[in-house]
Amino acid sequence: MQMMKKLQRRFIMITMGSLALVVFILLGSINAVSFYQMDHKVNEEIKILSENQGAFPNYNRR
Repeated sequence: MQMMKKLQRRFIMITMGSLALVVFILLGSINAVSFYQMDHKVNEEIKILSENQGAFPNYNRR
């Protein structure tokens, strides 16, 4: 009976560690993609500003 409890505890610890690792990788990937997209958008805005002497161009909207 003692051996079963020990194996059960070990299994639970390994499962919890694996789940934590998956969550960490998932959240890290989401943050990395979000950072990349934000960086790309900011660089595009800076490019627009530098091409127009520091001002956003006026677009004719219909």
